[in-house]
Amino acid sequence: MSAGKFKFGEWLPDLSDLDNPGVTEAKNVRPVGKAEAGYSPYLPLVTSGAAMTTAETENLIALLTGTAGTNTYIYVGTLDGHLYQSRTGSGTWTDYAPAGTGAVQSLCQYNTLVFAADDSKGIYQQTVGGATNFALVSATPLVQVIGVIGQFLLGGNVPLGTPKPNYLQWSAIADPTNWPTPGSATAIATQAGSQNLHLELGAITGIFGGDQWGVILQTAGITRVTYIGGSNVFQFDTLANGIGMDYPNLGVKAGRQVYFASSRGIYATDGLTLDPIGEDKINRWFIANIVNGNPGLLNTGSVGIDWTNKLIVWNFVLSANNTAVVIYNFETRRFSHAVDTVLANMVVGDDTAFASLGLQGIGQDKKLGTFTGTPGTATLISTEVELNPGGKALVQGFRPQVTGSGTVTCKIGSRMKQSDAVTYTSAITPNSVTGFADALVEASYHRAETDIVGSFTQAMGGEFLSEPSGAF
Repeated sequence: MSAGKFKFGEWLPDLSDLDNPGVTEAKNVRPVGKAEAGYSPYLPLVTSGAAMTTAETENLIALLTGTAGTNTYIYVGTLDGHLYQSRTGSGTWTDYAPAGTGAVQSLCQYNTLVFAADDSKGIYQQTVGGATNFALVSATPLVQVIGVIGQFLLGGNVPLGTPKPNYLQWSAIADPTNWPTPGSATAIATQAGSQNLHLELGAITGIFGGDQWGVILQTAGITRVTYIGGSNVFQFDTLANGIGMDYPNLGVKAGRQVYFASSRGIYATDGLTLDPIGEDKINRWFIANIVNGNPGLLNTGSVGIDWTNKLIVWNFVLSANNTAVVIYNFETRRFSHAVDTVLANMVVGDDTAFASLGLQGIGQDKKLGTFTGTPGTATLISTEVELNPGGKALVQGFRPQVTGSGTVTCKIGSRMKQSDAVTYTSAITPNSVTGFADALVEASYHRAETDIVGSFTQAMGGEFLSEPSGAF
């Protein structure tokens, strides 16, 4: 008899099931640790405290902010004109939107100030943790997207009046509340200015910055921004044409990389190169299930960072109590996915100073929460293998390698030809002595599904117990 051992490798749904170098399913798990560490359970969102009053739960923008890395706050902007603030862990919300605030489209932090973009009024600001309403910054453009590059606050995408979706404008250097008229003597003296990016690259959807450089994501392209000073202030170079971020709030910066989801899949860029991190991994799955799902989910998405586990986490709201979650480990470059019945929006906090707080989200109940819930059923499906090349094999059992206290069952999937549908056994509980889920399944091709209910530490792999059973 022979044993076929394997590891639960990368989730690679875009590759063929037969001899897939990873796994064909990795649901309700997280790719935590090194590749050989396998997967740990996805912990759903658990909310607490008071609810916000807004009804726009699927259109929130949530930002984690801090002052000197000590005091942390959550800010939430909504399309129905609210600007909520909550001290992390307090469970209470205060609406600091001034009367007449329109749709809040974007949030960002500049040093000790937090800014909010209202595309019908202008850009508002508040001192982080302040106890007064946001104040409108004088002479700011009516933009949908704001961000920080170096010592400048930038705004882009003018949707109203005479729409200029490719228009970008920035504040005076080191003074985000000073917006002199572009081209004026004051603007030239303070390095304030504006730029029309290439129109064929589409509307501006994201602004992400480093110290002397930045990345502007548009719906159909990417522009690199380099600080050069002088009267020109910035140099603009097209990095990608045809691949961009279709909607705001789908991108986040971790280190020098900006990670974003788009209708073409999932990508990362450092402003110099474009890395198709989902290609030949999950991009086709993502397009089929998220971009072109029924309904399409891309415009419901948001993203956050789990610094402790080195994860980028996107969520896409399908319906009430049904949110799709896509997870990417940016150190080991592995994906997984999950379903969360509570989550509505991720909270973005792209600063490692916030690592100790852990990942945070906003629930469909409009409450703040942490990802500490009871795991759902984790499912890992192995690659399909030909245990007796050129002939049939009799699988007599499968032993999963799972540590921790979760309840494990297994199913053996099989088929005679690649054109056949896969048939699974019923769920089998592993033998308490041998650890094998005992079975008698004869076929040419086999795979194993491992389902884990409850908490576990690691799901690492498994092994088939089989013997050749002859030719066809």
